[in-house]
Amino acid sequence: MNTIQRMDWHGAPRVAFVVVTKGLDYPTGEDRRPSGARYTRDAIRGMLQFMGCKPRHAYKAAQFVFQKLEGLAADGRKFSLGSRQLWGVGPHDEGSVYVAMPRSEFYELVCSTLTEYNYKYVPSSDEIKAACSLKERRRHIIVLLCGTSGSGKSTLASILASRLGISTVLSTDSVRHMMRGFTSPEETPLLFASTYEAGEALQKQQALDEMRLHALLQQQRQQHQEQSVVHHAVGEQQSPPGKVASPAMPWGDDCGGAAAPTAPAAPAAMAPTAALGPSPQGLSAHDLAIRGYKAQCELVSEHLEQLISGFEVRRQSLVVEGVHLHVGLVMRLLQRHPGVVPFLVYIKSEGKHVERMAVRAKYMTLDPNKNKYVKNMRNIRWIQDYLFRKAEKHAIPCVENTNIDRSVGLIHLTLLG
Repeated sequence: MNTIQRMDWHGAPRVAFVVVTKGLDYPTGEDRRPSGARYTRDAIRGMLQFMGCKPRHAYKAAQFVFQKLEGLAADGRKFSLGSRQLWGVGPHDEGSVYVAMPRSEFYELVCSTLTEYNYKYVPSSDEIKAACSLKERRRHIIVLLCGTSGSGKSTLASILASRLGISTVLSTDSVRHMMRGFTSPEETPLLFASTYEAGEALQKQQALDEMRLHALLQQQRQQHQEQSVVHHAVGEQQSPPGKVASPAMPWGDDCGGAAAPTAPAAPAAMAPTAALGPSPQGLSAHDLAIRGYKAQCELVSEHLEQLISGFEVRRQSLVVEGVHLHVGLVMRLLQRHPGVVPFLVYIKSEGKHVERMAVRAKYMTLDPNKNKYVKNMRNIRWIQDYLFRKAEKHAIPCVENTNIDRSVGLIHLTLLG
């Protein structure tokens, strides 16, 4: 018996949200509520924007979807067919209801609505499946935007996050600023320098590390000598009268004596500068700028990866932007976190790059004496060239960011693919 059941609703009730169920049957028990992902108007709008719809079209289409649902809830069309109830309506708050429907029907409803705005999607398209899986946190993406100062990373990150419906944008500068609260410029000068000035700070940092290392070795050597005197005195007291403890006598609990003094262990590195090779003295200005940049990146990398791991555990999408995302760190993140998608943002023309720096200066000037970015443009361009070569070597997508709309579209298309 194929009859369409009609719901007894007075007028058109307001639909608060949609519950997208996994199965094909709606639970008929009065005390049972369907389980599934909830989609409000704003959630559908964000999903449509991730699929590639323009913001104004996504907003109108989301409203239109709910208008269709409210019409269906008013007269009961398509809520049941024969003995099977596919859709369902339940009370939510006073004056509003929710609608539950299978995922296939939800996809069909959304795609049919988009045709009103000349978007051609089919319910089986990868775009709608990817958008829904991100909204429901069945999967996540972590977009990395690396590049030097003035390349437009921050602006691109905020626009991209809005387009993708990602609520969190993390700057590596924020991580560095947080770390500065636990030390001082006298203790860690490398952390308080700008990345393009980190080469000069690296020399100070390594000089401090060498002094600390020398002091620590002296302290351990003194402790070792004091322990040797104590153990020698204990050995003489435990030796029989007339006998002197042999220097080769084994020490330890098995011999009834105290533990033997051990040689001073090599102290841990005071900072990541120890892993960057010999002293920066004698390096060229180019090599010093690159080495200082890499050293500061290593200071930030551990805390940054911990933050990314937290988002990954919660299956929460994230956009990370910053100059500290050097290619070595990006490759490590790619190996450890499958949701990471990196991009290198750069400015090919040095003239346009310099013009961007005028906006960042306090007095909107290109005078090197008043604009520290223009003054250090040589180091900034060296760092960008280094990142670009490494990105091409490891096949990381590079985005020339002279046109922000084109950059957003290119990254968006890559993520959908």
